Amino acid sequence: MTVPPTATPTQTPTENPARPDSIGIFRLSNATFYLRNSNSTGFADISITFGASTDYPIVGDWNGDGIDTPGVYRQSTGQFFLTDSISNPAVVNYSFVLGAPNDQPIVGDWDGDGKDGVGVYRPSNGLIYLKNSLTTGFADYTMVLGIPGDIGVAGDWDGDGKDSPGVYRPSMQVFYLSNQVCNCSVFADYTAALGTANDTPFVGDWDGDGRTGIGVYRRSNGITYLKNEPTTGFADLEFVFGSANDHPLAGHWTTSSPPTGAELAPTFRPDAP
Repeated sequence: MTVPPTATPTQTPTENPARPDSIGIFRLSNATFYLRNSNSTGFADISITFGASTDYPIVGDWNGDGIDTPGVYRQSTGQFFLTDSISNPAVVNYSFVLGAPNDQPIVGDWDGDGKDGVGVYRPSNGLIYLKNSLTTGFADYTMVLGIPGDIGVAGDWDGDGKDSPGVYRPSMQVFYLSNQVCNCSVFADYTAALGTANDTPFVGDWDGDGRTGIGVYRRSNGITYLKNEPTTGFADLEFVFGSANDHPLAGHWTTSSPPTGAELAPTFRPDAP
């Protein structure tokens, strides 16, 4: 009698838990990041003083531990300063140069290795320079997207585990987003209108589905508008966090309660000064 081979049990795939991004702001007046664990009005859960009031704030997962932490880009010198810390005092863990004065920083995992790299967007001519490693050196990719005056963004628009660039056109309040990372000129794979004149764009995976959504922050009154899909339409979430002239951020933070001794951001209201 022939004995049938023993079947190899099929392993049930383990889905990654949803890891939605939540909002934060960088307050220029005191160079402090105020980060919140939910996309709603309320107190900041984490506050971190890092960089200078003239720096351009960013956040990213620099070491691949699943936690986004602060960084700044010094536009006057093209220097990045990044920390792996989520509490005060934050120390500089990475310092390097990329770009030229007045470039705008962007952050993303360009190669899908679980660690964020950086890039710069040159608003004068639409050039994008992306680098996988957090070191001074030549860019790994040089791309062209957008027109003068656009603002650079980056995210995983299609859920493939890799981030790619995009731009926001303030004159039209439109996002133009590409799925490509290459040494080339690219066209937008997604076009989405959101916001009004003078809004500040930012992006994040608001619902934890593995794809990056879009958002705008109204710096005149601290109102945030978030949309889960990169499509034109009404915002899925609308709330107040921050005040006039703050800069919006998004990432996955870890602490569910504010660190001991941390300064709390007040509960902001649309009519707050």
